[in-house]
Amino acid sequence: KLEMLALKSKLNPHFLYNAFDMIYWKMVLKNEYEIADVVATLADILRYCVNHKKEFVTVQEDMRYLSSYLSFQRLLLNEKLQYEIDIPEELSECVMPKLLIQPLVENAIKYGIDEQGGEIWVSLRREGDHLIFEVRDNGKGMSREELTRAMEPFYTKSINGIGIGLAIVKKLVEQNGGLMEMASACGEGTCVRLTFYRRVEDYEENISRG
Repeated sequence: KLEMLALKSKLNPHFLYNAFDMIYWKMVLKNEYEIADVVATLADILRYCVNHKKEFVTVQEDMRYLSSYLSFQRLLLNEKLQYEIDIPEELSECVMPKLLIQPLVENAIKYGIDEQGGEIWVSLRREGDHLIFEVRDNGKGMSREELTRAMEPFYTKSINGIGIGLAIVKKLVEQNGGLMEMASACGEGTCVRLTFYRRVEDYEENISRG
């Protein structure tokens, strides 16, 4: 039964990959290269998201996915979204929880960027023994009350269904010995900072030990 369940779990993504591939080539044959690129990007995003083989990936892997995601969102926003991912080469092989940053970027787009567009910056730096991820935007920002609600405990988010992605990131960072902080003001954008107090390279080993 477990083998059948595993097989079935792969069936729908496999079908979707084939469908995307077929649509891609149909667009290419019709010289619809821009749409073909969108389809190819979407297929890459799906493939990365449904791959359950690894809970931890290198920073380089996750940022490659994030770049595809932001590229797709930029097309949806008629290229009014600008973004920059700044990852030092010496930190690119660090290990991190998979899909850790994407919910923060998604929140920035959904709640911060309006129809006029905006900018998002993703960066990683080392400070002593700490690694710090930051996701900043120049969007609408939040009031003090909205910021307080955004930082509510995980169980509260689970009950009311608001900001689940943000709550999961916060919980995941804390479980991995880190801290999530947010700063925002109306009209001044939002900054989310993830500080890891242990070497990111050690996380997978620490998790396996429980």
